[in-house]
Amino acid sequence: MKQVNVKTMRAVPQNGGDMYDCIVIGAGIAGAVAARKLAEEKGKRVLVMERRPHIGGNCYDEKDAHGILIHNYGPHIFHTGLEEVFAYLSRFTDWYLFGHEVVAKVGDQLIPVPFNLNTLHMVYGKEKADRLERKLIETYGEGSRVPIMKEHSMDCVRKPADNFRTFVCVPLWHL
Repeated sequence: MKQVNVKTMRAVPQNGGDMYDCIVIGAGIAGAVAARKLAEEKGKRVLVMERRPHIGGNCYDEKDAHGILIHNYGPHIFHTGLEEVFAYLSRFTDWYLFGHEVVAKVGDQLIPVPFNLNTLHMVYGKEKADRLERKLIETYGEGSRVPIMKEHSMDCVRKPADNFRTFVCVPLWHL
C-alpha cells in the first residue's frame, strides 16, 4: 500500500517518484468514473485505492469455469436516458441489452405493472376504457404519471381473477 503524507494529503509513490494530485477511495462505478475524469479531463495524477481484488464495485462480473458470466454481487440493470452517459460507459464495457417489463397474470392475460392506459384497454371493454382514459387525461393531462393510492379520495375498483386481484384505482368520478 502507498504511504500518504497526512500534512498535504498527497500520496507518496513507493518508487519515490512524483506525488499524486488526488486519491480516490473505492473503484466502484462512482470512484472509477471520478478517477478517470480527473486523469483524462484535468490531467491529474490519481491514486485509486480499492479493498477488493477487482474494480467495478457491485457491478463486477466474471466468467466461471464453464465460461458463464456470473454477477458476483447479484444482478444489475443499468438505466439511463442520456446518450452521453451510455456512450461514455460503452468505452469500458459491452452491453447485453435487456427489456425489463413487469406484468401480472390476470386470468389468461398478462397486463403491464404498474398499470397504465394500455391496462384500461386490456381489462375493460372499449367503451368503458375509452371513457376512463378520457377522464384521466382531462383530470391529469396527457402523459402524466399519477401515483395510485396517493390520496384518500381515491376509490379502488377491484377486479378479481383466479387467485390474483388487480386494483385499478381512479378518483371518484361516479362511473
